[in-house]
Amino acid sequence: MEHKVTKRISRELQRISPEKILRAKYLTSKNFLEGYAIIKGAPDSPYEGGFYIIKFSFPNPSDQSGKHYPFVPPICKYLTNCPHRQNPNLYENGKVCLSLINTWNTEDNRQEGGWKPSKNIEQVIISIQGNCFVSNALDCEPEYDYSIHFPKMTANYDKIVQYLNFKYNILDLYLNPPVPQQYVEEVRSYIREHINQNKTWYVKTLDFLSKTIKKTTLSCSKYSTTKTVNIDYPQLTRKLASVF
Repeated sequence: MEHKVTKRISRELQRISPEKILRAKYLTSKNFLEGYAIIKGAPDSPYEGGFYIIKFSFPNPSDQSGKHYPFVPPICKYLTNCPHRQNPNLYENGKVCLSLINTWNTEDNRQEGGWKPSKNIEQVIISIQGNCFVSNALDCEPEYDYSIHFPKMTANYDKIVQYLNFKYNILDLYLNPPVPQQYVEEVRSYIREHINQNKTWYVKTLDFLSKTIKKTTLSCSKYSTTKTVNIDYPQLTRKLASVF
């Protein structure tokens, strides 16, 4: 049974779209039952320029209950050193809340948009990109459109997320990758290569933010971990420049 599962995962990875199209890189273990997707933040969003690591774990194929991949979805966990809530669908404890992988638990959702054996790893990555790394990030909350009903809160949250993106999903991620040791250099190499190829954008963006937002405190009352976030772009820019 394990052979069938690993063969299925291996086949999916062989067919996965090129990094330039998918905007993500997938690192896998030797037995394929664990992997790490490094997902780039989307352009024109507060996540732009950042890197987000999602751990994929596949249920044990030796389990006699029959609950193994692809009949159940991969278990996805967001890996970060950031103590703040960076997206409604990415929890501080690492939970990834998505209908596709059955972690947004409503019966209607499972029937209409939940996991099916025909789904695959690439579709999970694309779903995470489309449901997390977007502008007006609070609109990912299911209750209502925050950008319409609470425009100031939404704008503040995007500003907070953008700062956390540079601080934790570039600088801290590069210095302290939250992955097993065998993947550390691959993660750093991927980040370093992308930043070197897009250095002009990083310099211009950080220069603009250092001059406009500068040093301040921002608040978004939606989450307890974003009620008070200290922003210091000049200091952060200096630290990034010293590393890259």
